[in-house]
Amino acid sequence: MIFCSCTRVYIDTKPNIPFDSFVQIKAKRYKANCITCLLETGFGSGTVVGSNKILTAGHICAGVREMLNNAAQSEVLDKVLVTVHEHKENIYAAIELDIHPSKDICLMTTDRTLLADPIPIASKSPSRGKVVWSMMAPDGVAGKGLIPVVSGHFAGGDSLMSVFTIPAYPGSSGAPILNIAGEIIGLVSRINKGFHHIVISPSRRSLRDFIFSFK
Repeated sequence: MIFCSCTRVYIDTKPNIPFDSFVQIKAKRYKANCITCLLETGFGSGTVVGSNKILTAGHICAGVREMLNNAAQSEVLDKVLVTVHEHKENIYAAIELDIHPSKDICLMTTDRTLLADPIPIASKSPSRGKVVWSMMAPDGVAGKGLIPVVSGHFAGGDSLMSVFTIPAYPGSSGAPILNIAGEIIGLVSRINKGFHHIVISPSRRSLRDFIFSFK
């Protein structure tokens, strides 16, 4: 007769998604003295990484720069407004802090302290095939109590960039890519035009070094 002592082991595979730390970034250029007279609009995704700092894609900030340049060249000096929206409907004015064009990373700063806790950068990159998650505002879809969450896998990369197989769409740019602990391992930088389930990100190390340079 054989006796066996068996113990059930439960492994928690539910990711820690820090919803409160996701933001949607909105920019608009409008005619002076007519805030409803819109001339240009843009939107993207971002993440709280400091008490008043937002991490997003560099081309989001580059788009704002272009709006500001267009406004400066207008005959009546158009206005540009950039706002950061938390999913609980807290809204902050924001400006660019710094941009790294070649790595497509940008930090923005808000006009007052953000209520959400910062999301940390992971201490190491995931192994290939690991499941990852992202919060994003594809096509501007996000709002109070609404943040689309997608998942995929880490496909690989090098010291400069990482590749993930997650779905994305315009408006997703700047969205954080997270490990199961809810730590940042990447952000949505470029989307494969032929297959929207392949995303290019700056490497985790590039993100860490850029953010830490402003600590």
